[in-house]
Amino acid sequence: MANQIDNLTLNDDTTGLIRTVDVANDDLFLSVDLTLQSGAVLTADNIKRGTADPNAGGGTPGNEGDVYQRTLAATGELYVNTDGTNTGWALVRTSAGADTWANVLAAGNTSGGTNPEISSGDSIIGEDNPAGDGGDLPITAGNSTGGGGDGGDVIISPGTGDGAGVDGVVIVNGTKHYADSATDPTAPAPAEGDRYYNTTLEMEMRYDGSRSKWLSIECGTLDASDNGNVPVGTYFRVGWLRMAGALGFTAHFNGTIVSLGYTRSDVDSADFAVTANGVTIATVNSVATSGYATNLNADFSQGAILGLRNDGPNAMANVIVWIRMKWRVT
Repeated sequence: MANQIDNLTLNDDTTGLIRTVDVANDDLFLSVDLTLQSGAVLTADNIKRGTADPNAGGGTPGNEGDVYQRTLAATGELYVNTDGTNTGWALVRTSAGADTWANVLAAGNTSGGTNPEISSGDSIIGEDNPAGDGGDLPITAGNSTGGGGDGGDVIISPGTGDGAGVDGVVIVNGTKHYADSATDPTAPAPAEGDRYYNTTLEMEMRYDGSRSKWLSIECGTLDASDNGNVPVGTYFRVGWLRMAGALGFTAHFNGTIVSLGYTRSDVDSADFAVTANGVTIATVNSVATSGYATNLNADFSQGAILGLRNDGPNAMANVIVWIRMKWRVT
């Protein structure tokens, strides 16, 4: 057979001994390093080569720890056998550039597979597309293919703290989403637009940076009116009934008045006042026939009786006024 060595003759220059080794029947042991010249191939049970995917078509026999060199020009991949089975070959890396996410998951994409671990500071980034839109990064849970089962969930879970540490947050487009909690989160420090679900109020909460407090996304409103002359110090009506210090809207939870709007028929200077248990907590002053203020920041407590009245200095006529409130934990 071409390029086959049948017998190998070894000559010891020091002792003059000559030894002929029958390669077909005798073992050959080398006590020095063996260097292969360019283009040479070393073949053994634990080093395998081929163009095919070693896991395809029934797989390639191998022992745990064996290496398989895939010589297909388009891939140039290196595999290591992880469990001694014909299909237990795990892709180590590709020959060109960074590994694709599909290649990283090749060893763990079946039930019981190995989860890839991303170190702190690492990122998963969609590929750039200079000629068009940026690359999408779809995350799709598995479907139920056997019939009768539920589709897989997409689960994104923050890490948890240790001891005095703080539970991690999920950050989406710069907005922090804290874990569900009965109290307002304080660390990491919240910023405008950050969110969490409050389990006490059973409401989604948003951090209001302008007011430096957590307020519910859900809001409540209170409206009142009066179809005649309203003297200074007089409460407006709700329907046919006039409010008073102890007669009005009972607050469901702790809250904050965030805005007030009104219309009326006169243009005298006047203060539209929001009261809690008869005490003014927010005022909007105006000489116009209509107006609004969206920057109010007046806190009240759960159970407080809220009302609306004319705090002067002049009487009003034919008034419709309303307030908007949001809820707080404390």
